[in-house]
Amino acid sequence: MLFLQAINTVLPDPKAAELLFPAKRFAWLNAQARERFKDEGMNFGNAGEKVKKLINEHLISLGINPKVPPVELMSAKFTSHIEQKKSAKAKASEMEHTLRKHITVHLEEDPAWFGTLSEKLEEVLKKYKENWDEQAKQLQLLVEEAKAGRKKDPTEGVEVKAVPFYEMLVKTIEKTVKLQAKDKTSLKSFVNDLLPVLRTELQTPGFWGNAVKVSALQGLVGDRLVDSGVDAAIEHFEALAHDTVQLAKARQGDILS
Repeated sequence: MLFLQAINTVLPDPKAAELLFPAKRFAWLNAQARERFKDEGMNFGNAGEKVKKLINEHLISLGINPKVPPVELMSAKFTSHIEQKKSAKAKASEMEHTLRKHITVHLEEDPAWFGTLSEKLEEVLKKYKENWDEQAKQLQLLVEEAKAGRKKDPTEGVEVKAVPFYEMLVKTIEKTVKLQAKDKTSLKSFVNDLLPVLRTELQTPGFWGNAVKVSALQGLVGDRLVDSGVDAAIEHFEALAHDTVQLAKARQGDILS
């Protein structure tokens, strides 16, 4: 960026002309990386108006509009965007980075589901490393799965809106210990009973800005985890209560709808 700022300082002096080719080449590479890695922060905001104008004109001449943000996974244009890539490797790379960003952005909204999607992504990359045709095929299936989102079929015994909470608890606990059927039944009751409590609390205006109320809710969730009778939940009730409340914050819109 300092290089571009220096050119901007020199322009319109003819001596700057010999520096424009590498500047335009850098701009093209930056634009490609911005799209590939879905990073809108990769721009020329501090380059200076004169050099930005030249760079933007150059990119537009190459068919790249610097004002158009990267194509995201949920965009209606994503499929056609992928199809424009000339090689299976380019398609696979584009889908990989798009999936990674999509998972990162939405992970806190549904840690269990997006965590599983992330695991599937890593498995595909590992299993089909260098096999670009098959990797692209498998990544396309993951893209379709990500676009479809969590299946609407409810988990048996769990209210639909409570499913992300139940699966988050199970996935977290089972990182260290296998839950028995009776434990899972207890956790199902826990999340079903907790949902109306969360709904009531989150209707309070400015709830998340009130540290006392947030702390009280976390304490209530912790108490209920202890009362669940699930040993693994009791052992880690504070951490699980914290994660449950944070998930409630991320899913407030769904809980109150």
